[in-house]
Amino acid sequence: MAQSNTDLDAVAAAERALAAAHLTLDLDVINRLIHPDYVIVQPGGAIETKADVLASYRSGTRHWDSARVDELDIRLYQETAVVVGRWLASGRNGPASFDYQA
Repeated sequence: MAQSNTDLDAVAAAERALAAAHLTLDLDVINRLIHPDYVIVQPGGAIETKADVLASYRSGTRHWDSARVDELDIRLYQETAVVVGRWLASGRNGPASFDYQA
């Protein structure tokens, strides 16, 4: 299946919108753009679900000072997009500061 530039641009725009939503803690956008099955493994090994992450944003225990994405490699498979890219972010998660590229 040929990958349309319009579709690729839309996926890239969604990735950038997700990063921007972290800066303003726009939970409606974050909730809409993160899949219900989302999980993240934190540096210490703790596993957080989408509900856990959204709860930490609501409580104010997590915030970003910077967040952006780059080096996006987007593949479309029918109605599914797979994105491999890099997040660059800094901020606080509870008492711990973070500054990472992932």
